[in-house]
Amino acid sequence: MTYIRHPHFHITSRTKDREPFKIPLSNLWSSLQLILKELELNHHFELTSMVLMQNHYHMLVRMPQEKLIAFIQAFNHKLSLHSHAKLDETFLIDPILQRTYFFQTYRYIYQNPVRAGIVARCEYYPYSTLFHLARGSSFSVFIYDMFCVKDRFGLNLINTPVHKKVPATFSDAS
Repeated sequence: MTYIRHPHFHITSRTKDREPFKIPLSNLWSSLQLILKELELNHHFELTSMVLMQNHYHMLVRMPQEKLIAFIQAFNHKLSLHSHAKLDETFLIDPILQRTYFFQTYRYIYQNPVRAGIVARCEYYPYSTLFHLARGSSFSVFIYDMFCVKDRFGLNLINTPVHKKVPATFSDAS
């Protein structure tokens, strides 16, 4: 059962050979925000959530499917230039077509740093859009937060563990 005109997509991309990004995450997070702001003008996406990890990122965006590959290629190219690390040519795209799966994916993305043992709670991770939402701090593009996570109840719900299946794999070369 589909519920939106343009679906959300969970996008994941890693560095080649899973090597860490070559610059500090704090610098890359700032660059990432500039990249998103620049791409927003031409790609017309809605950012729902984003997490930047040591060697990969997770992004939940809503946009027309026909514009998705060009957006990911542009984003990965610019992120590679800023990070001085080559992103793998293969990236993962998971279309989100059901409400329950959307919320599961939303939580899965934000729980990445918790599962990695970096922070105790999702909202404590500084390289996440949730960090900005929970603190009411600015971000370069509007974050389309559909769950109003600013209260303790919402944050506790996001921190409830979730497991997720592996999404489809696509190649940048295709």
